[in-house]
Amino acid sequence: MTISTPNGKVSSISADSGTPVFQLSGRDVVDGIYRYELKAATEEKVEIVNPVDNGRGEKAENSMLKPFYMSGYFTVARGVIITPDEIKEDDG
Repeated sequence: MTISTPNGKVSSISADSGTPVFQLSGRDVVDGIYRYELKAATEEKVEIVNPVDNGRGEKAENSMLKPFYMSGYFTVARGVIITPDEIKEDDG
């Protein structure tokens, strides 16, 4: 997973299995919009369409693990991740 902070810092987070976890760390938290990109392989196998990508010799296969991709953004305000429904104007 790759995270881009509002001030331009880019962080890469990985996990050998399961979901990588991004944590906001106390004093380094910048309010604003964070963008993320998540790339992974699922446990589901799919047919290899392009034979160039099937390996060589005894390692050649006709299937591979199905790739997964997701991107998006989330908002941080006052040091915590918020959802749009939680955004309220201060009265004073």
